[in-house]
Amino acid sequence: MSHRRFSFLLSSIICFMLVIFLLLLSGCATPQPWTTRNKVMAGVMAAGTAADMWSTSYALSNGATELNPLYGKHPSDGTLAISGAISAGVFMLIAHFLEPDARDWFLGIVGGGRFAAAAWNTTQTYSWTH
Repeated sequence: MSHRRFSFLLSSIICFMLVIFLLLLSGCATPQPWTTRNKVMAGVMAAGTAADMWSTSYALSNGATELNPLYGKHPSDGTLAISGAISAGVFMLIAHFLEPDARDWFLGIVGGGRFAAAAWNTTQTYSWTH
């Protein structure tokens, strides 16, 4: 899949995640209201997910292989985008039912893990292309 098509897919996934975030943050059936910090941490998690998806796609297009056995060695960009959106949605759903302080920690840890995965992918891309 070309990077242009992946960009379209990624923007579609981000729009989908934003709709989910808005629904979750709207206050409907919310056990605890979302604080501003909770919303920022949700953004961090979403940004980390997008960085992980993009860096994985880039690394794969430059000769790296996927380490997650569920995806196989060379998953498509569509598979990566869908799995990123699903996992982000699951993390948001879990966070929705946590206390506000726990939400910050949970989303921060998940977002940090996603950025760490993106950093790992970047190091693999560098080693493959240089």
